[in-house]
Amino acid sequence: QKVQKGNKINHFTGTLDLTKLQLATDVNETILTFSKVYPHFSTEQQLYEINLPLETTYQLNARKIPSGQYVYAFSLDATNKIELHYSSLQVSQKDILIPSKEKGLTFSVKGTEYLCLLISAAPIENIEEQLQKLLATKGHFKDRLQTTLESPLSFSTLIDYSPYLMQFTASNSNSIIPVILKVTVE
Repeated sequence: QKVQKGNKINHFTGTLDLTKLQLATDVNETILTFSKVYPHFSTEQQLYEINLPLETTYQLNARKIPSGQYVYAFSLDATNKIELHYSSLQVSQKDILIPSKEKGLTFSVKGTEYLCLLISAAPIENIEEQLQKLLATKGHFKDRLQTTLESPLSFSTLIDYSPYLMQFTASNSNSIIPVILKVTVE
């Protein structure tokens, strides 16, 4: 079994903010800031969706993550390139900025890109190797992810996803909580 049982979570609410880089011009300088964007939730696909322009630079801010959880963030772009952006030991802080306060990630390929945050009660063994197996599977991203991790991911019945914010409430212990964002890069 690839996911071992670990710390129990009885109930918690987490939030994932997607912010994109904005350029503002002051009298004598250009100011770089990140502003929040708001994807919508697809009940049918159990993921969030948004359209963004090519070359958008962004950050993910995972907030209200209970300490003791394991957090992983990765992306899969339209060319089938998979990248692990964040992999934690047990989280001690409640907020995690991905990639970091000073850096951003950029959408560099047109097409569909998936950003995924996994919050797990236990470490996911060989996460990079398991993510590579995702490339060989077919079907909807959520189903491919569930098959690849060889673990019963909790969807819909145990996780309540907000339709308006990338926010969720989970009441399951010893599982993996996925938050998936489907980005159409134009």
